[in-house]
Amino acid sequence: MRVALLAVLFVTVIGPPRPSTEARGNVPFRLHRGHLVLVQGSIGPLRDLLLLIDTGAARTIVAKAVADKIGLKGNPTNLHAFGLEIAAEEAVLPNLDLGAQRVVTQSVLVTDLAGTAASLQLPRLDGIIGIDILRRTSFAIDYLRRQLQFDSRVGLSHRARFVGQTVLPLIAALADGTRVRLIVDSGASHVALFGYDKGRESSLSIKEQAVRLGGTTSVRPVLLGRLEIGLWRRDGVVALVLDRSANEPMGADGVLGLPALGASFVQFDFVSQELGWKH
Repeated sequence: MRVALLAVLFVTVIGPPRPSTEARGNVPFRLHRGHLVLVQGSIGPLRDLLLLIDTGAARTIVAKAVADKIGLKGNPTNLHAFGLEIAAEEAVLPNLDLGAQRVVTQSVLVTDLAGTAASLQLPRLDGIIGIDILRRTSFAIDYLRRQLQFDSRVGLSHRARFVGQTVLPLIAALADGTRVRLIVDSGASHVALFGYDKGRESSLSIKEQAVRLGGTTSVRPVLLGRLEIGLWRRDGVVALVLDRSANEPMGADGVLGLPALGASFVQFDFVSQELGWKH
């Protein structure tokens, strides 16, 4: 079983999504293996680019191949990704379009994504849309209709407040009674916990090495007796344990992959500062 924790682990994506024919404000996506959101977008003059939606990435990343095509130059820097330092450039995009949504003069990181694309058996990977762009407006992921819905704010049965001062969406949870703060990651297939030493070993067949941005990481599956977020609870949740050194300095204890919620609709409400979902 191959797993994905975007910006930590990735999963194979097959082909680009269909062109947008939806109403203004809605962007169609292709969902692969039940969790990975893949859209078409434009950067500068380039159209039909393959972009991954990742609420667990603090910064938007543009592939170096795309930057070279549009003559985008930046200043050298390093991209910190779960214990790794990856050579990158800091640059400013002229514009980025997702359906009817346009972002101008956006600061992004530029790095080589060719190796990552090859590891994922992708024909290419043109960029990763991070929370720095996504949180400019509230939005929802409608898994049934396969749509990103921007400017979406509706009342939902399950809700959890965002916590902490980080730009990433963090929520408080209980993992077998232990308090943890989890990054809400739209590109993650599982719950992942950094340096977690509880929970019994899971018999689920998961590769010990999983692909991530810039390399691979070791994972150990455990079975949580119960995961609780507010009044919501779920028993028998498989979590992936990563080495504590993989934790970035963001006050997070792990990652919440949205499939763990079993939700058909997930909303990121940045006005009320809360996550909402329904089954």
